[in-house]
Amino acid sequence: MTAPGGPPSDARFEFRAHALKLRLLSWLVAGLAALLIWYAATAAPAPMAVAPVVVLLLVGAVTAGRLASDPRPVLAVDAEGLEDRLHGRIPWRDVAWYRAQGGITPGFGWALKKGVQPPRNRNIYRVQAVLNALSGLPPRSYRRKLLLATPQEMAAACRVHRPELER
Repeated sequence: MTAPGGPPSDARFEFRAHALKLRLLSWLVAGLAALLIWYAATAAPAPMAVAPVVVLLLVGAVTAGRLASDPRPVLAVDAEGLEDRLHGRIPWRDVAWYRAQGGITPGFGWALKKGVQPPRNRNIYRVQAVLNALSGLPPRSYRRKLLLATPQEMAAACRVHRPELER
């Protein structure tokens, strides 16, 4: 089956993370943690006050490094729905809408219908939805800076299968 003037509607589109940027971010954050450890050991009046910040930075560095090493796509789009690396397979019937966003923080995002939860990491989805709402972003969003695709390319892939859900 072929969409008019486009790829087959059973096509699968995969979007991957920008591994180099994630690795650089990982090393930068780890370097900042090392700098804070050095500061705490040599000049800080209360070295233990720095410990929680160092722990958070090291967790962020390890997380960014793991994401950079994961070869799976961050998002895949096909006739069945969306496959999010973090949240699992989301069928089109559960997707309320999707959109590409420009501006200061360009990205792509989607939202689930009310009452629907992703198959994995439900609490992370809820926290992301609240934090992203404060920024005017979709509940699940992907920042352009950390992807190898543009938001417009991601929206175009969704448009092949479900154009009526675009906002």
